[in-house]
Amino acid sequence: SGASGTIRLLTVGRMVKEKNIEVLLHVAARLLELHIPFTFTLAGYGAEYEALMHYAYHRLKLSCEQVI
Repeated sequence: SGASGTIRLLTVGRMVKEKNIEVLLHVAARLLELHIPFTFTLAGYGAEYEALMHYAYHRLKLSCEQVI
């Protein structure tokens, strides 16, 4: 976690099924539910990018402020 106590989630790499990025999306959604401060940075692109962003926004209700 950061100096302010904020949890930092970071993933860097190709966004493909094998990376299981949806697991981090579920962690982010749970942190949001629990009102735990966090940042979540997704760095990369790949075959699953659009599907992951759709899932984050529409199913898990993460806003673009949580998923950058």
